[in-house]
Amino acid sequence: MQFLNPIWLWSALGVVIPIAIHLWNQQPGNILEVGSIQFMDPSPSKRSSRLQLTEIWLLLLRCLIILLIALFLSKPIWNSTTQNGTKGWVLLPRASAQTAYQTHQFQIDSLLKMGMELHALESGFPLMDLPTTASLAANDTSQNETDPNYWKLAIQLEQQAPSNHQLHLFTPALLRYYQGNKPSFNRKINWHTYPLVLKLDTAKAVAKQPIRIALYTDQYQQDLSYVVAAFKAIQELKGNSFSWTIVSDPAKIPAADWLFWLSETPAPKGKFAHIVSYQIGSVKPIQSHLYQQNWSGFEP
Repeated sequence: MQFLNPIWLWSALGVVIPIAIHLWNQQPGNILEVGSIQFMDPSPSKRSSRLQLTEIWLLLLRCLIILLIALFLSKPIWNSTTQNGTKGWVLLPRASAQTAYQTHQFQIDSLLKMGMELHALESGFPLMDLPTTASLAANDTSQNETDPNYWKLAIQLEQQAPSNHQLHLFTPALLRYYQGNKPSFNRKINWHTYPLVLKLDTAKAVAKQPIRIALYTDQYQQDLSYVVAAFKAIQELKGNSFSWTIVSDPAKIPAADWLFWLSETPAPKGKFAHIVSYQIGSVKPIQSHLYQQNWSGFEP
């Protein structure tokens, strides 16, 4: 039998508390004063004690409860030896293995001492050496280009791991690594999580700055509303970040990455890297379903 949290066995010393309380509550017998005992017949001396049999059982019950709590917190494990002497797999993500080991050191050390193997939580689940894992501390909390989906990896693990092996997974407690709904598993998977703080990549942070957009129009308010609605839809569905400013005075157009010039007058040149404007030519009327008067069945 092994314990995942052996430090909690010290809490078993708490049994002295009910014993001390039990002994403290024992009170001496009451003294009854009488006027005279010369006419009373002598009787053999008897000692009376408040420690009755029922109270002994109550004391034992209290001590047993404390011992069971200490045993439960220490997480004992009874395992039968499987093939090749291996009793199970311990799986850690390579990218945050150092944090996982520091957070659950007692559990991981106990599982490895029992003969379990250390594997990387990635496709194929290769064996991983703990000292090599600890050397990855420099890249421990870096943000990968593609985040793994631990739900899919757990399904693959259930299919590839031997059926008589215990599985202990240690993963970060970040929602980004659990995409989709939680699947149902046909075998028990002991899942442990730990907090993880990601390092901020400066280059990526700069790349994620909102795109600055300037919108100018002098009379085409309907077209302006279409463009703004398009940016809002892209921002909501695709996750792109935009920051737009609507102006009606050409002299007040701020610095921007893109300029949408919704006017028949010539657009300014040399100030903006990207300019979107009307194509010069004749106007062609079209039947658009975006106009409210063409909608059927809807109130304006």
